[in-house]
Amino acid sequence: MIAYLLAALAQPALMQTVEAVQAEVNARVTYMAEPAGRDVWVPAKDVGDCEDYALAKGLELVARGVDAKLLDVVVANGANGGHVALAVIVDGKAMMLDNALERVVPFDEWVVLHGITETCIARDLRPIDRLASERC
Repeated sequence: MIAYLLAALAQPALMQTVEAVQAEVNARVTYMAEPAGRDVWVPAKDVGDCEDYALAKGLELVARGVDAKLLDVVVANGANGGHVALAVIVDGKAMMLDNALERVVPFDEWVVLHGITETCIARDLRPIDRLASERC
């Protein structure tokens, strides 16, 4: 019973942390696309593209005490081309932290907003020097 109550109390705090990290990283980092044919995955500090934002947000959440098991880097393709964002499981639901959006949105809404037709999960937050398609 006590564990259930503690878990229930933790969910609003988790969502507040997720929303804070979304706003802080989006405000701190300036989007900069990488040259064609070169996609380096490195957590964004000042500049970066979508996967760099996702990595920075994931690492910041972990630094704030969020369990890394709740995080997934989502690689997507759709009507607008390729895109990467961070998913965080909050109260059993995947919530998306996306550099292209101001607010955190549920996965289903994120799919519609970006016209996504396929996704895959890159389950770690390690930066690597590969194309996004090689992550999953």
